[in-house]
Amino acid sequence: MKKVIVIPAYNEQATIDAVVREAIKHSDLTIVVNDNSSDDTQSVVERHSVELLNNQDNLGYDKSLAIGIKHAIKQGATSILTIDADGQHPTDSINSFFQKIEIDGYDLVLGSRQCYPRFSEMLFGIYTRVRWNIQDLTCGMKCYSAKRLKELHKISSSYNSVGTYLASQLIKAGRSYTSLSINESDRSGNSRFGNSFKSELTIIGALLRTF
Repeated sequence: MKKVIVIPAYNEQATIDAVVREAIKHSDLTIVVNDNSSDDTQSVVERHSVELLNNQDNLGYDKSLAIGIKHAIKQGATSILTIDADGQHPTDSINSFFQKIEIDGYDLVLGSRQCYPRFSEMLFGIYTRVRWNIQDLTCGMKCYSAKRLKELHKISSSYNSVGTYLASQLIKAGRSYTSLSINESDRSGNSRFGNSFKSELTIIGALLRTF
């Protein structure tokens, strides 16, 4: 059993320290993928005993996730939890996510927020709830069976899936999944997707391409 946490980060100097401290407590290995941040994210992470992967260019959330997950698999992970670097995801729920994979035998565990921050995410949620009884596929807090990820044709998507690609592939492959309700903290600063009309279109585009 090897529990690994993957944290993609872009300009999260204000929150990444606390997130990494908690991740280390609950994992065998923590991997931070610094997406070419222009602030002090890298130097903050370097204070901790984690594996830091620095993108030479700003590749985006999806590709940073894929880089971290591939590295976790190479490091012998049996379960891989992804959390955001902004401090919104509840670290006191981490053990519950890992338990669902390692003990209960699920292939995928999805974090389920109490409300959607954007109209487009609400649409995404309506669709997945009707089709698969999944309330919140766009939540960044997810846990995967590394064994099942290795069975997929590829880890990275060819489009911006806003972090839903791997989960959707496992679901469509008939793998077992469940959801855990989480309470998100308020975010300080801007969201990784933004709150503009363009970000709404990006998320709707991900829904159309993913399913």
